[in-house]
Amino acid sequence: MNVAGTAFYMAPEIFRPPFDYKCDIWSLGVILYLLLTGYLPFFGSSVSEVKSNVLYKRVQWPDYMCNSSRRLRVPKGARDLVEKMLVKDSLLRESAADLLNHRWLRKFSSGNGWRNGVRLLSGGVVDCICYYARQSELKKAIINLIAHQWSFQEQEHVRALFTDLDSDSRGCLPVSRVAEALRQSQVRMNASDAWRVASAMDRTGDGYIGYTEFVGACIIRRLQREEGVIKAAFRSITPRSSSPTVNEVAASLWAVLAGERCALTDYSDEPDDCDRRARAVPARPRLPLDITAAEGGFHRWVEEMDIDGDGHINFEDFRLWLAGHQQPRPNNKS
Repeated sequence: MNVAGTAFYMAPEIFRPPFDYKCDIWSLGVILYLLLTGYLPFFGSSVSEVKSNVLYKRVQWPDYMCNSSRRLRVPKGARDLVEKMLVKDSLLRESAADLLNHRWLRKFSSGNGWRNGVRLLSGGVVDCICYYARQSELKKAIINLIAHQWSFQEQEHVRALFTDLDSDSRGCLPVSRVAEALRQSQVRMNASDAWRVASAMDRTGDGYIGYTEFVGACIIRRLQREEGVIKAAFRSITPRSSSPTVNEVAASLWAVLAGERCALTDYSDEPDDCDRRARAVPARPRLPLDITAAEGGFHRWVEEMDIDGDGHINFEDFRLWLAGHQQPRPNNKS
């Protein structure tokens, strides 16, 4: 068999027949690796050495192309695609149709909700983010606590949005990047409104939006309809009473948000890489600047939960408050 000049691109099954069309998938994977790195994935000074490397050596990536934030960094999605193309067992190697549907390739499609390699935020997601931006800091904090408990499987779509925007794998998003995503969304928000809404998601004033804040903003309306999750949140942030007083709720909730008491720690699913990466970022304060400024203002926010005005906050008060209901205004009779 004449392999001169082609051994670098040959699939393992070429050296050990039989083979089928999937050998071309392998060759394309070699070419894509070469385009991304400037190197061949399996090199050797002779055909026998190349053959040995193709048959037994794992695909490896230069460290500086995986961990660097510089231009030479190869995106994780691109590495995943290449590794799927260079699976040594042709029976396990994906087909061309499957690979064409790979998420990294879809990013460069003109359709499917993508533009210039960026997934577009849908109108529904933008509406949720704008609604979140209008809420009080206390309600945002509680929504974020609820989102932190939300099933990781339920967060799948939002995690994908976050991962696409988190291009440098920091586990948090610059406000400017979220503002640009809002501006480029299917709604096409103007620049000033996009910046205002994105800034409202930055609850600590450090210029970044954490994973939990992003999830809470994107699914706030859905969270408000999930009674089981709301009940768990109510039990976690209130004293052991079915109808605690406003003062009791304020004291308990302050302790939770200040990190003095744990809440919402019942996770039923294992976090994925995205969430592990988000948790690897140094912990940021749970309390935003507007809440820590004065406990008096915080207490007034808690009073808004007492929808029926009886001095107690029961689950129904909490549920209605979370859904946007307000205390009825007193009638001022002359």
